[in-house]
Amino acid sequence: MRPGAIAAIGITTVCLGGLLIDQVAAAQLEISSETSAFSHLTLSEGSVSINLDYTPPDYDALADDVGEHLQYQVYYDGVPFIEAATEAFGFSSISLQDLDGDRTAEVIVKDFNGGAHCCTNTVVYSWQGDNFSQVETGYLDGDGGQFEDLDGDGNYEFVSADNAFLYAFSSYAGSFPPPLVMAFSNGTFTDTTRQYPELIRERIDGIEELLAESEVVIES
Repeated sequence: MRPGAIAAIGITTVCLGGLLIDQVAAAQLEISSETSAFSHLTLSEGSVSINLDYTPPDYDALADDVGEHLQYQVYYDGVPFIEAATEAFGFSSISLQDLDGDRTAEVIVKDFNGGAHCCTNTVVYSWQGDNFSQVETGYLDGDGGQFEDLDGDGNYEFVSADNAFLYAFSSYAGSFPPPLVMAFSNGTFTDTTRQYPELIRERIDGIEELLAESEVVIES
């Protein structure tokens, strides 16, 4: 695997080519356009693990290379429960992180499908009793969004931009979507944007600053 293909952050174990490597915070694998093919790579965090196989797309012929380049299996206590595949046209990632404070890691698969202004989906697999639940954000602009613990309570929120505002009042370049915050709990997302007015205010301040620099007159 080429340098930069894997980044890790919490104590976890990554198995690469039969070699066990201790790494520091939740296990994370990042895929870019420079990532080489790999097979049987395992990320694990406690009882949860994921096995991965990856074949890079042909970046010189993307229009003709539509397929599922990343295959993976999700396990709990060594038992397979999920088998899936996704496109992973670079700028994609897989991580194991406890998002809801129950001491069991969620599996987070962020997938970029190679498109523009639409095209990063985040899928979360969460162990709920005796099986994994699955929830996804749907395809969003840019990198899709990030998980952050906004209020420091140990439960993570997915912070993104409200894509409904793209093209709503202007072109894509002239659109300024407000933040979108979704709390993750019990395997589901809940819109909690209104609980974080400071994020909205920060976004408004940023828009006003940008317009001022562009010498655009704002009528009150």
